Amino acid sequence: MLNNRRVPRTVQPTQTVTALTRRDIFDYLTMGTIAWHGRLDETAFLERIWDLGSLPSTDGRFQNAAGDIWQHRVNNPYDWEDDWVFTDNRFDLMHGEDKVFLRFLCEMLHPVVRSDAEEVKELVTVFNEKLGADGLVLVATDYMSGRPVFEARPKGGAKHPTSALRIQEYQRLRDPQVFEEHLRRIEAGLMTDPAAAIASSKEMVESV
Repeated sequence: MLNNRRVPRTVQPTQTVTALTRRDIFDYLTMGTIAWHGRLDETAFLERIWDLGSLPSTDGRFQNAAGDIWQHRVNNPYDWEDDWVFTDNRFDLMHGEDKVFLRFLCEMLHPVVRSDAEEVKELVTVFNEKLGADGLVLVATDYMSGRPVFEARPKGGAKHPTSALRIQEYQRLRDPQVFEEHLRRIEAGLMTDPAAAIASSKEMVESV
């Protein structure tokens, strides 16, 4: 069961991301021995997306997914391969809905999960190269302590000011969060309320 309490906005078409794209991304992670769970343990990472207590166990000794993940990845860590999650039918990352697959990628890049900015930049580049063939892109739509939080969007759509302008890099700004808030308001209005976007743009000019 997907943990809906933490699901970010994302692209809705069910099968835009092909199985080929998904396999290419997973192969890249596997061959590069990149830990998909980052600095979190595997259970903690997966619980950011799914309710493991509601998913079935593949081991009759345990009642749910949390139990058998602990058994086969913590108690006996070599029972399953490091990339086991990519092909586990309970998570269905290979053939399931786009929103789940894209959520998985975005969580991999989350500041809580991955702290190395260069590693995040490299992963975003690779992910976007693969996703671009399916008309999608991961963009920074928010920041946590100055670090980007990503969401999936259609490629080639409206520009995304929150990612286009790297506000945190402008050291002369006394309060960059103020400008980031203006940018978020502009972005929110671009597709749904152009008048509000124009008003927010004027307010940003005044702030500058």
